[in-house]
Amino acid sequence: MKGSAITMAKLMNPLFIGGMFNREGKKIRAEYLKNIGNYPIWITEGEYKQYPYAENDKYYLYIQHGDWIAPIGCTEYQLIENVEGGTEVNQATLIKNFIHQCIEQYNEAKNNTDKFPNFIGALFSNELYQCNKLSSIYKIKQEEKEIEIRKLQAEQEAIEAEEAKRKEKLKLKEVEDIFITGGKIKGGDIIVKLADKYNINIPIRTRGWILNTFAESTIEHDKISCRYYKVKNGKGSTKIYDILHAIRTAILQSA
Repeated sequence: MKGSAITMAKLMNPLFIGGMFNREGKKIRAEYLKNIGNYPIWITEGEYKQYPYAENDKYYLYIQHGDWIAPIGCTEYQLIENVEGGTEVNQATLIKNFIHQCIEQYNEAKNNTDKFPNFIGALFSNELYQCNKLSSIYKIKQEEKEIEIRKLQAEQEAIEAEEAKRKEKLKLKEVEDIFITGGKIKGGDIIVKLADKYNINIPIRTRGWILNTFAESTIEHDKISCRYYKVKNGKGSTKIYDILHAIRTAILQSA
């Protein structure tokens, strides 16, 4: 790794592989960068920023604890930029605070399994494998919660679907009454639904015309009149009257 003061390379255990805890203890090649305060800092091959600002902005930093290395989420350049004056003492303080925060989060998870345990905090508490158990408990609880949420969502969707079905049934009944007693029927969608209910065939083109162009129909005893929206190069439908009369006849016969 050119431009870095590398003094040692060896196989180390990364705390995470692919974002998951390295429970099998797989090793990767890592290179020692330097100590910041009492913290040995490492970088790993193959993990680098796509658009670094400087030579020391290429690789993400890892802290060593025992045979493990844990990410601190920044490059050397970013670490220097994030501390006042960029001094090594302040860098070490920032790392110390980061570790302390991770430990606090891990301890909170030990007392509350609804919180995901912090593996970095567990590493520096020497309780890495206890953390893995806590993580498994957390995942099981989260899966149970997800199942319960999906169940509640399904129940709510069923209630909403039933309510929509009830409202549509009432609407159909209202329009059926208009076909019998007279009045105005607005919208082509309800005409299509009634035709489907009574098995009255509507040609595909006529169905499209009703849904897109039909405005309203007025029922007065046996007389049916229609109004439709005018569209460019559009024509009225002569079949609509046959369909409306057929619907009315079917409703009267079923009454």
